[in-house]
Amino acid sequence: MPSHPERVVRDAPHLDLGASRSPRPVHLPLNDLRDAHASVSASLDALPPDARDWRPAPEAWSATDVLEHLLKTEAGMLQFLRRQLAAGEDRRDLGPRRPGAMDTLRATMGPDQRLRVPPASNRYVAPSGTADLGELRDRWDALPDAWAEQLAAVPPVLTEVGLVPHPLVGPLTASEATQFVAIHARHHVHQLRRLRDALGASSS
Repeated sequence: MPSHPERVVRDAPHLDLGASRSPRPVHLPLNDLRDAHASVSASLDALPPDARDWRPAPEAWSATDVLEHLLKTEAGMLQFLRRQLAAGEDRRDLGPRRPGAMDTLRATMGPDQRLRVPPASNRYVAPSGTADLGELRDRWDALPDAWAEQLAAVPPVLTEVGLVPHPLVGPLTASEATQFVAIHARHHVHQLRRLRDALGASSS
């Protein structure tokens, strides 16, 4: 994941991880994530098998590249969340959350937006260009259940704490991170559809 100014919270006041505050329901972002994953899978299935590594231009991404990027992004955020939760009070303090972070992400990842990976993140999430689609699909299909496990592990006192860094909008809560990866997946569904359309145009 990209580097961020972070502080270890060993000296923070003691947090009662068994506090009585009720956690926010986790089923809503999880349902959205599962739907987004299904949309990505359906878009991949809509491409002929021999076209999933096709690129419309030398520097463009293939469908396999898109899935590898999605997988690296999502798995990286999930791994960071898992480490934060495992660290307990020694987790990394990412600083205050930014107002309107999710609105910013939704606005910048609309269907007509074409974005470049931030340079600081490129080494972590750029596709290798050599990945096997079948292996990627197996790992992709396993991610929603992995998110469900980690969301269920978030103690009530941390539901509104930024636990996962994002290069554009700063710290995200566990729920917001789940929402982001769903938004991100849907953004790339539109890219997969453009690939399908370009493939049809090139073969006509």
